[in-house]
Amino acid sequence: HFFACNVCRFHFSKMYESCGHDRCRRLSDTMPELILGKEASEREDAGRELAIWLWEVHNSVNVRLMRESAEAEQRKVTHEETLAAVFPPRELCHACWQDDIMTTYDKDEVFAFLKRTYWPRLELSNRQFQSVVRGRMTRVHQIQTKLDTWWYIIGPVGLVLSAIIRLFLNKSAEKQRKSV
Repeated sequence: HFFACNVCRFHFSKMYESCGHDRCRRLSDTMPELILGKEASEREDAGRELAIWLWEVHNSVNVRLMRESAEAEQRKVTHEETLAAVFPPRELCHACWQDDIMTTYDKDEVFAFLKRTYWPRLELSNRQFQSVVRGRMTRVHQIQTKLDTWWYIIGPVGLVLSAIIRLFLNKSAEKQRKSV
């Protein structure tokens, strides 16, 4: 499970299924195919949209939790608390926000900030990445082939051994019955 917390998992599933943050329009059900597709621009757009969507979800969860905490304390959330719950703060990315009250963001600036923050070393080109994945898949295939070969040998031997043991146990049980 991605979320260890059952309540968190419930809230995320509910938000996802109800197309929260316009998910149904922005993120297609074919997202994996787009990301793995042949067109670099489609792959980049889909990955970018997913990152922005997850960022929006993260901020809405922070704001919701702030409100729930305030409600439990029977008070209203201040504007400063709401701003503190939103990431990134203006101090980290002034260009991310198009207004002083941090309600409108610049999608390109937010994505650039997320990329700098969470993916600082994307030097590997797509071709290099694919060659690494292909190399790993080749190794996985080689290991699987070795395991299959072993099972071709061990499988029949195991069946023969289990048949011999079963015969031996049956004969032993038969001898004990005759002696009784």
